[in-house]
Amino acid sequence: MRKLALLAIVAAACSKKKPPEPFKGALTVDRIMAAKDAVKPFMPWSEAFPVLQEKLGAPTKVDGSKYKWAAMAGDDCAYMIVEQDDGKAFHKDAPMVGMVQEPGKYGPHDAMMNRDDCLEILGKDVAPEDPNAPGPVETNQVKDIVSNAVKGRSKWKGKQIKVTGNVKQTGSLIVLADPSDDAQTIHASMTEGAAQPELGKPATLTCTVKISKWMSGSGTTLEAELEDCKL
Repeated sequence: MRKLALLAIVAAACSKKKPPEPFKGALTVDRIMAAKDAVKPFMPWSEAFPVLQEKLGAPTKVDGSKYKWAAMAGDDCAYMIVEQDDGKAFHKDAPMVGMVQEPGKYGPHDAMMNRDDCLEILGKDVAPEDPNAPGPVETNQVKDIVSNAVKGRSKWKGKQIKVTGNVKQTGSLIVLADPSDDAQTIHASMTEGAAQPELGKPATLTCTVKISKWMSGSGTTLEAELEDCKL
């Protein structure tokens, strides 16, 4: 009997499926597109993630609970996103698959939001930050913000700064020009109820730096703007 029990244990162990080997090659657009329907919502994560790794390899990027894969072929960018859910809201005791964004391929003239999301996964949506770009100083010139705020955005974004410039436009949107170079301008919005600077005169404003993202058929660009400004 003991021998039979031992054989049964060995047979049960042998019958268990080994997890698939993760893909270790270069991820391609075709490989991502072929992963359609690989996993479905509510599938146990312990089963789904090995399947995803077998087909796509390690995630290109992980944002919290979202696992993302992306690749490019020429100008085409393809990506897929699978979210891990704790399953508690569905009375599951273990993590499961939540949202699944099936593979999609986007060229320069396709849906800009999707293309931008794909390029962001690859870190190609905008020019990388320059660690040597100067940060804000006590009082900033318009041309310095235009030149450095995007390149060194982690040093500028959300920071309250003083800026001097010539007022070229007033109203809901202020346009400030650099005193030494009238072609260098920046947009600024005043805090609600704040006094307006005088049109055609130099002004010093205290503002918060905002980095805005703009998309077009040619790609994504970042632009420095100023908000919550006061005289």
